[in-house]
Amino acid sequence: MRVPISISILLALLVLGGTWWWNTREMDFLTPPSEAKLAAIRAQVLSTVPEDPIIPPVAETPDQSNGETPAEESLPETEPVPEIELGDIDSAPGLPAYQNIATQGAAHMLALSKLLASKGQFERSLLALERILDSTNPDPIQASEAIESIRQLRPTLPDWNIDPNGVIPIVLHAHTSRELESSIKPALDQLAKQIERASSGILKAEIDLTTGKPAAANAATLVAIHLSGPAKNNVSTEVLSFTADDSSEMTRDLAKSVYRLVNNLLQRTTTLSPLLPLSEGDDPLDAMQFKITRLAWKNVGMALASTAE
Repeated sequence: MRVPISISILLALLVLGGTWWWNTREMDFLTPPSEAKLAAIRAQVLSTVPEDPIIPPVAETPDQSNGETPAEESLPETEPVPEIELGDIDSAPGLPAYQNIATQGAAHMLALSKLLASKGQFERSLLALERILDSTNPDPIQASEAIESIRQLRPTLPDWNIDPNGVIPIVLHAHTSRELESSIKPALDQLAKQIERASSGILKAEIDLTTGKPAAANAATLVAIHLSGPAKNNVSTEVLSFTADDSSEMTRDLAKSVYRLVNNLLQRTTTLSPLLPLSEGDDPLDAMQFKITRLAWKNVGMALASTAE
């Protein structure tokens, strides 16, 4: 037998209403709770909340105890590194290039040379190295590094002057006794070629050899040498002499004398730095090429070509 839908709805409502009445018959929804009951509720809630963690006190610094903000720790001051200016690297450089910035020192010029080389500017890199030798006062390590780099770069580059009509002529004078003529002439020829090579084609050295009477028995044989321009009224260096005890050392002795003559002339006529001294193991022919810059050689030629006062 089917129960009518109206009776089913009525029975469902009676069940729900009876359940609610039974469970809430003793509850009072209208009277507010007393203060005692509210206090009990608060105590129950607080008992479930964890206590605040204990934070240790921060130690006060002397400045903080006075109410002042501590000053920032000062860092040691460092000297600013000067910026390396390359200038106009697209134009052809002159032989005195970078003299205007050589006052910044050998270390700066070494850094400049390396930077120029890294950009493929090898001629300019060589000029910067040469300024270390003729326009700064390098320490032994800086000088050694510059000379070694010059030694590597010079053979890879063409001569500065390749025009035969653009050379500056100078004269290499030598005087000795007649018996040394056969040994001194090839040494002078080698020295003249080395001057042309060391100056990168800027100078052309001619030889003027004169001989006199043989030296007396048991007397030392002297060789006198000096440089001048090609004309009679041109400037001339002082005369240096040495004893030719060993003809096998003739070229070396002549080269050492020329090195001294060049240094003395440059000190009298230019503001370039003095040449680096020759050490005991130095080859003076080698030093003429790698310790005397091309600018220095050009200054030698121009000084000798001038008219003597």
